Order: sequence, then C-alpha cells, then structure tokens
Amino acid sequence: MRPSTSSSSPNSSQPACTDPPGPTTERNTVYELRTYRAAPGRMPDLLRRFRDHTLALFARHGMHSVGYWHPNDDPDVLVYLLRHEHDPETQWKAFLADPDWLAAKAASEVNGPITLSIASQYLVLIDDLPSQL
Repeated sequence: MRPSTSSSSPNSSQPACTDPPGPTTERNTVYELRTYRAAPGRMPDLLRRFRDHTLALFARHGMHSVGYWHPNDDPDVLVYLLRHEHDPETQWKAFLADPDWLAAKAASEVNGPITLSIASQYLVLIDDLPSQL
C-alpha cells in the first residue's frame, strides 16, 4: 500500500506527493482525496469552476470524480474523491498544462485566488475489506 499525505502551498494547484504511486491496475487503482479551503465568499466561484470546466477536464485526463462533499460545520471547505486511471502525477502534470485549464483558472481568479489551501492524499483500497467503489 502507498497512501501518502501531502499538502500543497496555499495557492498552488499542484498536489505534492512524498511517495508517487506507480502505474495502476484494477487491483491497485489509486484514489485521491482532495480538500480545498475556499477564500472567504469564493465557494460559489469554486463550485462554478468545477461545474463549468474542471469536471470535463478531469475526464479528459483520465481522472474520474467519485463524489464531492462539504463538512457539516464548514461550508468554506470542499472535499472530493478522484479515481485515477493511470499514474496520478502524470495525470496532474497534463491537467495543469492543459490550455483549457489555464484559461478557466485565470478567468475564475480575475478578482483574486478562489482557494486558500489545497491538500491531497493518495489512497489504495485494502484488498480484504469491503468497498462500494
């Protein structure tokens, strides 16, 4: 198993990883739990960027959305789970260089950054325990 916990710099979109996962197979699909803290008053902008741009770009780069959540007590936090078809680091590199992502990010941040922090953790399923994924 290769789970790792990492956190990026406050306004970076690049996830940090201390133990990059290798290629995925059906048995070792890598999931990624990501947590964003929105800048005050900017959660609607962040969610709009996801709906209008990010979800389609994830799919283009082999990153599949599993689910999106807010903690009950903190509406400025977005937590979501991705399933990666291939090496997450390679997928993120391609995603972050995509001209459509760069344009969407720039347009959504005309009035300043919409996130204060982004944290990322790679996860793999435990073989002998049940999962609904």
